[in-house]
Amino acid sequence: MKSDEKRIAERIREFYSIISGAKNVERNWNGLRALFRNDARLYINRPNKGIMDCSSYTVDEYIGRLKEFIQREDFYEFSTENDTKIIMNMCNIINEYEAYKDAEKKKPIKRGTNIINMIKEEGGWRIVSMVWEDEN
Repeated sequence: MKSDEKRIAERIREFYSIISGAKNVERNWNGLRALFRNDARLYINRPNKGIMDCSSYTVDEYIGRLKEFIQREDFYEFSTENDTKIIMNMCNIINEYEAYKDAEKKKPIKRGTNIINMIKEEGGWRIVSMVWEDEN
């Protein structure tokens, strides 16, 4: 079980490592795709005109959205805390994060929470879904 926890934590670190960096610096998009199942979905829950609105993305749609953002902004996101629960070959992680405009964590952008669901399959642990919400 401890080896699974370690591998899952490595996957989460790898996710943040790939999406973080200076603007206009190419990310390892294939590495990001490899963290997810092909049919994975990502969701952002955010307020829209006073009510919560959930938008859904495929991994490639998420990458396209992120590419647009990092063309104009430096972006460094870090995991601050994980609450991981493994049941058989399934895993649920409540992951808290902070984002900054700099790697030194001096210019904060936002904080929030991800709920990440993973399964263990051939090739290791893969993300099935990720839902996040930024703090207001």
